[in-house]
Amino acid sequence: MKQKKAWRVVKEVIDEADLIVEVVDARDPIGTRNRKLEKLVQESGKPLLIVMNKADLVPKEWAEEYKRRSDIPLVFISARERKGTGILRKEIKKLAKPILEEQGKVKVALIGYPNVGKSTIINTLKGKRAVGTAPIPGYTKGKQLIRLSKRIWLLDSPGVVPIDDFDELVIKGGFPADKIEEPVKPALKLIGRILETRREAITEKFGIKEFESEEEILRKIGERRGLIKS
Repeated sequence: MKQKKAWRVVKEVIDEADLIVEVVDARDPIGTRNRKLEKLVQESGKPLLIVMNKADLVPKEWAEEYKRRSDIPLVFISARERKGTGILRKEIKKLAKPILEEQGKVKVALIGYPNVGKSTIINTLKGKRAVGTAPIPGYTKGKQLIRLSKRIWLLDSPGVVPIDDFDELVIKGGFPADKIEEPVKPALKLIGRILETRREAITEKFGIKEFESEEEILRKIGERRGLIKS
């Protein structure tokens, strides 16, 4: 789907919904939060909730600090581990309350980048397999309404934020890994981002303490994993 068309679909979803949930990967909040999307929602005057999924994979102290600093309501969950979903339900009901008082029914839309876990969150909230899930970008097709409670409905739709840059698409997990023809370029870009945001992670994860470039880090990772031949 081309950028212009993809953004048109996102805007349609925002127009149709009463409450927007932006689903973000907690491991990469900078890369998977979309400020353009957040601005569109805020301009619409509709409530916005940020859900940081896969929170079981980040330090608890970091999550608490990030939440404290956020000016938008924010919930950390792990849909896969079924953790924090009760808090998510409460937050949705809290934001939906004034809308329910006015119109009696609320439609909640989940929007985010490919593979951040939108379908898994819907299934977890519903308590059973309400929609299909697959580790394949763009799996959700068409639109459907899923009943969460008597008056709250989840709008499951292709609310996928478009990614124009191919390397970014790969980094965000939006392209099947086994189909990447040239993985070095996005790998170097990802290493560069780690160096900018949390440099020590390279040492913690791979034991690499001295390096002069992203290329050297990638080569050393390859050597440690036995992937580089003499």
